[in-house]
Amino acid sequence: MTMVCPRLQAAPTFPLDSLTIPERKCLILIYKGYSNENISAMLNISLRTFYRRRSKILEKAECENVRELWAKYHDILRSDFFKASSERILNDRETAIIEMILAGLSYELIGDKLCIEVVTVKYHISKIYQKLSIKNKTDLFIVMNSMAKTS
Repeated sequence: MTMVCPRLQAAPTFPLDSLTIPERKCLILIYKGYSNENISAMLNISLRTFYRRRSKILEKAECENVRELWAKYHDILRSDFFKASSERILNDRETAIIEMILAGLSYELIGDKLCIEVVTVKYHISKIYQKLSIKNKTDLFIVMNSMAKTS
């Protein structure tokens, strides 16, 4: 019988490839510490759908709960690769554009303030909508309002 030193055993590999894109988005937001309500608002999904996705993540990771997930995959979830993925949710430029939209600025004024063309503002807005899984400014206001209420 061959014994393997615990330090030489391979660390568990997180099944990132087995996660769907919606599950990855949920995992990233869970990792960043957002509340269940904020995550469902940010992804424009019901809490029930969020809980279903979280259950799938835990099932694929072979964990009972989020605490076990963090304990089991701590090193992977803190890795530079995963941090880079989690930071893709909204970058500083996108956050600034959201703040200006919420303040009522036109695309032209946003472009002037950021020294970028209107077409670039529209590009950033399309990326924001895509990342937050929303379709228009009304959805953006709803998501931001619900996040403000639960923060």
